[in-house]
Amino acid sequence: MLYAINNHDPFSGQCVLSRGIVGSRGDAPTVASPLYKQVFELRTGRCVTEPAASVPVYEVRRSGAGVEVQGRSDGGP
Repeated sequence: MLYAINNHDPFSGQCVLSRGIVGSRGDAPTVASPLYKQVFELRTGRCVTEPAASVPVYEVRRSGAGVEVQGRSDGGP
């Protein structure tokens, strides 16, 4: 399965989630921020350890040998 979330860590203000540790909580795929270790669910962007926070998620699909990620319709990153 493919997932795409924003790289911006809302806790540190840095673009570091792409360097996070991928894992799971139960059946939910997750990534843990490499800085302060908050864990984000890859399907929803919700922070598992602090539910009031989240990161944007993007639709993603496999296209031949590549991967396509849908940008946000509001013009954001």
